[in-house]
Amino acid sequence: MKKLFGLFLLALAFLAPNAAYAASCFWVGGTATWDTTNTGGGGAGGIKWASASGGASACAGGGTGGSPSSGDSATVDGSSGGGTVTVNFGGLITLVNIDFGAFTGTLDFATNNNSVTLTGSGNAFNGSGAGTRTINMGSGTWTLSNTSSAFFTISNSTGLTFNANTSTVAFTGAAAQKILLGSGKTFNAITVAASSGNGFFTFGQASTMSSFTATAPNTIMANQGITTTITTLNVSGTSASAPITFASNSPTNGTTAFAVTNNFTGSWLSLLYTVWSVGAHTANSSFGFSNVSGITVNAPSAGGGGGRIIGG
Repeated sequence: MKKLFGLFLLALAFLAPNAAYAASCFWVGGTATWDTTNTGGGGAGGIKWASASGGASACAGGGTGGSPSSGDSATVDGSSGGGTVTVNFGGLITLVNIDFGAFTGTLDFATNNNSVTLTGSGNAFNGSGAGTRTINMGSGTWTLSNTSSAFFTISNSTGLTFNANTSTVAFTGAAAQKILLGSGKTFNAITVAASSGNGFFTFGQASTMSSFTATAPNTIMANQGITTTITTLNVSGTSASAPITFASNSPTNGTTAFAVTNNFTGSWLSLLYTVWSVGAHTANSSFGFSNVSGITVNAPSAGGGGGRIIGG
């Protein structure tokens, strides 16, 4: 009997309403502070987050009053009321995804410099759209943590003012397909954790950044024909079996370009269909495969091995 009672309590725990949330929340607050509450906004009844775009019913998110929290998504769109949304969580925000591509106004993370963790697959960060919008990223770290796919997307930047400030965009899912669609915008720091299995990172569009750091082993690809502009590149493999590979995503169709401003020296790299420019670049204990130019590649003094090459 005691065992059955224990199982009953366990079942209740799984059914408890605060066990998990999976709400889609839409900002209707206009100019207001995005915090852990759902009051003080311009929506019906003074709410800030509704259950539908432009809606009057409060969202069912995990935060106070139904504001979005872990497990929830947050959308700021054309029915959000415009103005400035000032984020003030006093710490880390964890959400499934943020979507603001249709917003007309300013989404401000810089005033209070909150860090953000986005756990969703696919477009975890989606600023792609045509709203006349501004995002101030602040000095926090934006972490995309999904282990299957994690996309930072502003593929359509029409109407977008993108202020990277001193933020860091960190891709941490080891086995994930990680993609940055930067639409020519300028970022501060991009970091990519070591990859495992079929994990890799792709620059899907031309973009510019102050620094790019990747941990080995890793495969870094860029779409054929684009130029990725980096001021400071921080990458080195650790051995022939744990290199960092740089390659075009379509080697049979052409090369991709990396314009690195500072002189770069790395080790244990595998290079394929890449053109390097601007600074004086050297890859020691490395492997230069097909169509590599603009970088001096010095082979390992002994031994051999291959790189993690994608495509062909």
